[in-house]
Amino acid sequence: MGGGGRVPLILLHGFAGHAHNLIGLARRASANGYATLALSLRGWLGSEGETDSGLRQPLDVLAAIDWMAKRPLVDRRRIALVGASMGGQVALLAAAHKPNIAAVAAYFPPTDLMRWYKAVPEMRDYLDDLCGPEGLPVRSPVLRVAQIDAPVLLVHGAKDENVPMAQTTAMEEALRNHGKEVETFIAPDGTHFFTEQQNASARRKLFDFLRRHLNRS
Repeated sequence: MGGGGRVPLILLHGFAGHAHNLIGLARRASANGYATLALSLRGWLGSEGETDSGLRQPLDVLAAIDWMAKRPLVDRRRIALVGASMGGQVALLAAAHKPNIAAVAAYFPPTDLMRWYKAVPEMRDYLDDLCGPEGLPVRSPVLRVAQIDAPVLLVHGAKDENVPMAQTTAMEEALRNHGKEVETFIAPDGTHFFTEQQNASARRKLFDFLRRHLNRS
């Protein structure tokens, strides 16, 4: 993992999830040498406050980054975020705050909430309850790409009906247009819930991405 201690990796769950959902990935990451923290976002099991679909939750991630950076035997220069769905959205928004983040991986993240609102009617009640139309832009990572300096990996299923792949396509295009580093991994038959085989392929891509970007001096 390079010099300076173990690389810190913060894992973020999706909507209606919690840190315990991430135990499998956390154990694999730990076995690969990462100092891993699975975080329950505000409003979910183990965390106080109310969920807000990415408004203040990125601030909680920044606080977790500060906490991880003070742990002994970790390399605070090489902190990485990995999030799924809402967690991927929050990871990208946290990166836009320009903390000390070396890499971000987002699985099937909502990135343009107004476009998502229009494309998936089933999501409208969720978005109306949590933020309302006026709150969609501030929660949309696609509008914050200019502030994201970390390399980004976007993972998506081509048949995802919950968060359409167009959300990743739009984010990738916006990042490239701003000269940012971005990679994608698309599971051709993947939905919003990967099979174990799809998860295994995505994990290989994830750990390859992390090794390449976190081993930089």
